[in-house]
Amino acid sequence: MRATMNEPRPSQPCPDARMVDIVGAVQSGDENVIAMLNEARQAWPHDHRLPFLRGAVQAGERRYDEARADFVAALELAPAFSIASFMLGFLDLTNGQVERARASWQPLDALPTDETLRVLKTGLLNLAEDRFELAIAQLRAGMASNERYPLINPYVAAVLAQLEGTEPPPGGSADPHDGKAGMLGSDLPHAYPHPYFSR
Repeated sequence: MRATMNEPRPSQPCPDARMVDIVGAVQSGDENVIAMLNEARQAWPHDHRLPFLRGAVQAGERRYDEARADFVAALELAPAFSIASFMLGFLDLTNGQVERARASWQPLDALPTDETLRVLKTGLLNLAEDRFELAIAQLRAGMASNERYPLINPYVAAVLAQLEGTEPPPGGSADPHDGKAGMLGSDLPHAYPHPYFSR
């Protein structure tokens, strides 16, 4: 039976008009957004933007295991989706999983050294290793160069605000929960990267 014009085609991406509605619901904090995303995922299961967006919502609601599973699902559908790699590693780091974050961010090493996501992940790893001055400089540089992913800036700004308002512990800290790396998970803002980015 021939599909009608309005019938979902699972192998196709979510239509732009529907995606605009979903993004609006995400950014407005609509209480029905998870249901909307679940419905869209069933209709367009091959669209990597949908699990990514659901992961962003779940991360903002502190459902870290569910968020991580969604970011992984997005990357399984689109391995070169760099913003998903960044958010996956950021989520790992906020949970004190430095080595896991490093592994999640490994695909970003293929980007140019001055690319925003690579600069930001390098700054965050330096923060986790108690290189505070270098981390601040890199995070500020990453934010300044960030034209492609403006909605991740609140995440980075929250880290910087806490970092610059806290004195580094004497002698540093080997445990990511003891030094400034441990504060990464304390105040995640509700900010959602835009789903239309191609990488």
